[in-house]
Amino acid sequence: MPAIAIPYPVGDPNETKEKEREIRLKVVKNAMDLLQEKF
Repeated sequence: MPAIAIPYPVGDPNETKEKEREIRLKVVKNAMDLLQEKF
């Protein structure tokens, strides 16, 4: 598998830190799931 970088999503200043973290984790998890399907 080649090296792949997943950019960390920029936060929304209107959201709480907990909600921002939840959104970021969801984005990164979805990216990882897509990579696993491809490789």
